[in-house]
Amino acid sequence: MPPMVKEDRYDIFFSYAWEDQKRATELVLALRSAGMTVFQDFSRMEDFDDIGMEIRSALERSRTLVALYSPDFPRSPYCQWELRSALTWAYQLDGHIRRVMTVVQDLAYSDVRPRGLTDLRLPALNAPADQVVRSLVAAVRQLKDDGSRTFGAVPTAREPEWWPYRLAAPAPFYGRLGELWDVRDALLADDHPGPPVVRILGLGGQGKTLLAVRYAATFAADHPGGVYVLQGFGSHRHTRGVPARIAALRADQLTAIAARLRLDVKDSAAESVEAALRQHLAGIRDPYLWIVDDLPGGIDAQLCG
Repeated sequence: MPPMVKEDRYDIFFSYAWEDQKRATELVLALRSAGMTVFQDFSRMEDFDDIGMEIRSALERSRTLVALYSPDFPRSPYCQWELRSALTWAYQLDGHIRRVMTVVQDLAYSDVRPRGLTDLRLPALNAPADQVVRSLVAAVRQLKDDGSRTFGAVPTAREPEWWPYRLAAPAPFYGRLGELWDVRDALLADDHPGPPVVRILGLGGQGKTLLAVRYAATFAADHPGGVYVLQGFGSHRHTRGVPARIAALRADQLTAIAARLRLDVKDSAAESVEAALRQHLAGIRDPYLWIVDDLPGGIDAQLCG
């Protein structure tokens, strides 16, 4: 096992599952031979271990992240934390995610999440180390022309507040990582006019609310402007299928949000509350998220817009 190399800055933070250590070390040594400074962690983290300060510090001091994306990679919560953090910081630094590169091993490209990682031309599946290293070195050297900023150049994001209140902590959540990344991809897409909207469809009891709440909790750093929640339109026994009652429930929840925000509302009319909320949201510079939960089929778009 090669010794841990500590640098003030790293060209690459190498992220990999413990099961892939042999291949990871082969690539890391080849990258160092090519002149790259690379961070590779040799501590095998177990469930409930804390993300070490050394690992977080190394990622913050790195210009790029390379993920050795094998079948074991998405199963590791620590690899997912590294990938998620690097993607968020890369987007905040540059408006794109080219600082995050993927080497796919023993897996189809279509199984990689987020899908945006495969938008760029990647090394061939299970390609020889020298071929992979040439591609990575060329990509990293292109990025070094930007002043050599590292992920740590992103200001520390604050935990977003939830309005009117934080939803209950999600239950244990397994096997839906791909869906979480798909929601994030859709919300960050820039190929459509206006604010992005993602619809989560399905029958009752399939976990639509759980997925939305888990997304908001997992990708909190993407929405520092806050999380706003409207819910109960389809399942509430007093509103089910009655447009006037749905509108009243919506107005009550918006009023609760405005009250929590201590907005200056001229009167209690729904129009005044909405106007105050729109003015408040227009002044927020950071991205924010709305969760509009439990909408019944066939509802008028304007009713809960």
